[in-house]
Amino acid sequence: MLARTHRDRRFSEYSMLVGATPEGAVIGIFAGKPISERVVDRFGRRFRYVGVAIRARSGECAIELRHRGEFIVEPGLVYCLEDKARSAA
Repeated sequence: MLARTHRDRRFSEYSMLVGATPEGAVIGIFAGKPISERVVDRFGRRFRYVGVAIRARSGECAIELRHRGEFIVEPGLVYCLEDKARSAA
């Protein structure tokens, strides 16, 4: 169990977008912070808002419920990577 917890915690770090820059309109408020329709990471990749992350009883985001290409931006917003063809348009 301990090994799994350590692995899951490390995996969750790769599921987070840190330092994402808001882009586009503000479409709502969550936990007192604005929700941007899109964010851009430090590599120039664009992500679109898809929802709020489900949290486990521990308070951590339930990363196993994410879909492929989805990342979490604190305070618990889920953004999906846009494909290059779409983001160029």
